[in-house]
Amino acid sequence: MHYDSVDKNLAIKLAKDLIQNPNVKPIYTQEGIGFAFNDTVYSFSDFVSYFLDNIEKIKEW
Repeated sequence: MHYDSVDKNLAIKLAKDLIQNPNVKPIYTQEGIGFAFNDTVYSFSDFVSYFLDNIEKIKEW
């Protein structure tokens, strides 16, 4: 899927905002830094991908 730069920048901003949430805890994993949220560990790119996918879904509405 092809994402435009505006969508990528928005997804990155949303992911940055999310990891600043007090319910999201940074942790160290074998792969590097992860983020614990709702008993699951995510990478920063997991969050960005999640937001990108949802931006695309919203555009289709």
